[in-house]
Amino acid sequence: RDAYGICIDIGTTTVVLVLFDLNNAHPIESIAFLNPQGAYGSDVISRIQYASNLEHLKILSSVITSKIDHEIKQLLDNNAISKDDLFEVVIAANTTMNHLLLGVDPTSLATAPYKSVFLDTIIKPYHEIFPSHFTSNVTILGGFDSYVGGDIVSGVYSQDLHKKDDYNILVDLGTNGEIIIANNKKMFGTSTAAGPAFEGVNIECGIGAVSGAISHFTFNQTPVTINNDTPRGICGSGLLDIVSELYKNDYINKSGYMKNKYFITEDIYLSPKDIREVQLAKSAIRAGIERLLSEANIKPKDIEALYLAGGFGKHVNLNHLSEIGIIPNNLLKKTKVIGNSSLSGAVKYLFQPLSDEVETLRKNCRIINLGTSPEFQELFIKYISF
Repeated sequence: RDAYGICIDIGTTTVVLVLFDLNNAHPIESIAFLNPQGAYGSDVISRIQYASNLEHLKILSSVITSKIDHEIKQLLDNNAISKDDLFEVVIAANTTMNHLLLGVDPTSLATAPYKSVFLDTIIKPYHEIFPSHFTSNVTILGGFDSYVGGDIVSGVYSQDLHKKDDYNILVDLGTNGEIIIANNKKMFGTSTAAGPAFEGVNIECGIGAVSGAISHFTFNQTPVTINNDTPRGICGSGLLDIVSELYKNDYINKSGYMKNKYFITEDIYLSPKDIREVQLAKSAIRAGIERLLSEANIKPKDIEALYLAGGFGKHVNLNHLSEIGIIPNNLLKKTKVIGNSSLSGAVKYLFQPLSDEVETLRKNCRIINLGTSPEFQELFIKYISF
């Protein structure tokens, strides 16, 4: 009989759904949209603070469950699929997003000792989470820790990092930048507050990776936009291109100082404030990588590959990532862009639903808290400059 499944990546900034035919593992259609919770805070901390009021928690839960339910109906209607033929929904998300999805009070995540109410993989009937009474199950992948969640567990699973002999690094350049170093014997993980700059948020002319977003930029040349549409704003990959090009051409100095706004088109520009947002984000990621290497007592030469995940992966210029200091130069040639690894892991799980592999790998990660690390603070200051 006909059977379909949907995989969902609930990011702090962006949500992606993909519909699959379970009989032939064929992707049928995908939908991406901005997380509607963004209206109540651009990062996890601001949303946790908002959700400390019970009525506000219900609002945050309702806006995301209603929106996802609406988009699932849209996917099914677009493809003339009966709701009775939807068998499975698999969700990968960070720990805060999981709490807000289920309407669970997340305030313990933001107060010492920063404990999650739950980290286990959750399986529930569809109607217990979403407004519609569909008959399918919903699986929410469990996480490693309060700030190293199911999205990065899904990423590790997607690349089989827990099975490889050599050490590999997975870096997710999302709002809550998560980093894993792993081989088949050990796994170390951490998260660092990169902020949403890489996803076009908190940038004055920033937008998501949508049609018309400036995705590539070369100095003194016409910017390239997604779908070659009329420029509407700057997405993450375009932002890094612009910053790198301006730095190379002396519009930005090593400390990040830029005298005036730089106009890419008549009404789209980069401001000095935008440069600071990029500096904070890139320094957080770089310092996190260096701190984890130090904690694991591993040298860059011992790393087989650095997997770079994140929504803008397919557009990003790796040389620019190295030039502005997000990834170490000695790992540049080992860096592989893999796009949305959180979604990839959810897809893999969709077709291996009886496997306990995710639960096994989830329990074998040593979490490093950067918030209490003097070494991280020193590294963060060191890498603020370009």
